[in-house]
Amino acid sequence: MTHFKGDLTLSSLRSLSNLMFLTNLTRIEGNLKLNSLDDGGYHVETTRGIDSLLGLESLGRIDGDLLIYNNGMLTTLDALSSLWKVGG
Repeated sequence: MTHFKGDLTLSSLRSLSNLMFLTNLTRIEGNLKLNSLDDGGYHVETTRGIDSLLGLESLGRIDGDLLIYNNGMLTTLDALSSLWKVGG
């Protein structure tokens, strides 16, 4: 999948260790919410120990909002270096 229509929220994924399943994603036509990636949109909430956003390196555009919060283990946003547009 390279293009996602709608909001992307990942929630209560305690077994998630990375975001590599999103490697080919280039555009989200909605919001991307990343919340509590360290056991604490699309939405990532309550996962265990994700310290980077590896897997999102191809993401270039988010038509909605990018929300990242409650991610104490997250140490870098380097994987978002291809992101050139967020919001309308």
